[in-house]
Amino acid sequence: MKFVPGDLVRVRGPTWSDTGIGIVMEVKSLLHHETGYEYVVVTARVGDETHTFSEEDFELVNKIEREK
Repeated sequence: MKFVPGDLVRVRGPTWSDTGIGIVMEVKSLLHHETGYEYVVVTARVGDETHTFSEEDFELVNKIEREK
């Protein structure tokens, strides 16, 4: 998985270019049982809205730093 909760991201695509930066709230791996296709979805809070898209629809702005 590319992202973890706390990462700062931006939604890709020209229609989302003005939405700004969001924070990753949740990352889930999903399986489509009929096809066996597995994919990862990311839920991020951008401004006053929450968006859930494929991880490919987000670009990383800043990785969260975690203490070890």
